[in-house]
Amino acid sequence: MIEEAPNNMDLFDLEDPSSLIRRVLIKDNKNINLKEFLETRFIIPADYDIKEFNLKEGNSLEINSLMDDKMQKFQSAGYPENIYTPIYEAILNAHQHGNKHDLNKKIRFAYKLSDSNLNILIEDEGGIIDSVFMLFILKHREAEFNKKSINFYKFSQRQKPEKNNGTGTSFMHIYMDKINYYLGEYGLIVSMIKDK
Repeated sequence: MIEEAPNNMDLFDLEDPSSLIRRVLIKDNKNINLKEFLETRFIIPADYDIKEFNLKEGNSLEINSLMDDKMQKFQSAGYPENIYTPIYEAILNAHQHGNKHDLNKKIRFAYKLSDSNLNILIEDEGGIIDSVFMLFILKHREAEFNKKSINFYKFSQRQKPEKNNGTGTSFMHIYMDKINYYLGEYGLIVSMIKDK
């Protein structure tokens, strides 16, 4: 006799820690080295403007000072002031999660302005992602969640660190029209597109 699941659990429910997809994909709660899985790398196109930098503190003042001229350029091109939010969060994620606060590792900020959109690429020197982060991204790609804030620490059922709110990736998805992730030449690349 087959026992009925107590809560009619959906095997592919990304939010339910006991679902099949969560148990299989994060079985050992491992970090995933993208370089072990992917051979093809995304190279930042030559027609993008590129700025390379190291963060010392990784705070808003430091990121503001590095990006202020770009933000003014984007606003002059007709993009809203809040374009800063997803850019800030992607840079902060690259520093905190990709580069692990390593002062010797660089972040590459690249962009291309066109008549129809703004393309932004941010690359860290990590290339290692948390297995739960994959599910978190998939959750953001669901139609009803792609413009809602989801807290990573609540989603992953982990203790929130003192200096991290767990909402940066959600803000990126809320403010941008399209987000993709690639293995770059040096690490993880987040690609963000904002349409005019």
